[in-house]
Formats: sequence, structure tokens, C-alpha cells
Amino acid sequence: MRLRAVGLALLAGVAGFLLAGVAVTAAAASYTEFSVFLGIPAGLVAGVVATLAVLLGVGDPAPGRRRAARAIAAFGLVFVVGLVVGIGAIGTPVVVSTGGAAVVGLVAALVVWLRGLRGPSREAEPER
Repeated sequence: MRLRAVGLALLAGVAGFLLAGVAVTAAAASYTEFSVFLGIPAGLVAGVVATLAVLLGVGDPAPGRRRAARAIAAFGLVFVVGLVVGIGAIGTPVVVSTGGAAVVGLVAALVVWLRGLRGPSREAEPER
């Protein structure tokens, strides 16, 4: 397994953790006092699922699974970079940066997914 695949899988896991955790925390905030205690486990599950999907899918010989894994990895990479740039470099509020990073990440995932539909990739063998 390549270091690049592991790094992309970890970024996808971080993105899944952040998005699911924040979404569940915000959704449960009007129903329970400590909604973060619901958001953290949900984020952990989403992060682990995203990490495993990328780790197992990047080296899969089936082109559909490999394409999906690459799209998830692209979303994770662009989301995390967009969030860091939005909050750290530009100084936008967290909510605006999160929304913007999610939209740009979805566009990146869609582009990677559609590029995978064009035909066989440049690689003769799947990544190992």
C-alpha cells in the first residue's frame, strides 16, 4: 500500500468526521442539551467508514470501486485544504469556510468521478 493512498484515506476520514460530527451535533442541538455527545460518535463512524472505503477501494481491481474511492479521497483532500485555507489564510468564519469547503469538495469529487467514467485509467495495474 502506498503512502499516498494512506494519506488520502486519512484526509477522507478527517473530512467525514468533521462533516458528520458537525451535522449531527447541529441537528440534535434543539432536542438535547449535550448534542456534541451524539455528534462525536457519529463523526467517528463516518470517518472510519470513509477511511476504510478509500483504503480498500484504491487498490481494488474493479474500476467502479476504485473510481468511488478516488472520488471520496478527492473530496477529503479538497475539503480539508479548503477548510484550512478558509479559516487560517483568509480568515472567514467557520460556518462559511465549512460550507464553502464542502461545496468545492463535492465539485472535486464529481470531477474525479466523471473523469473515471471516460475509460480505463492511465495505470495498467491498480495501486498496491
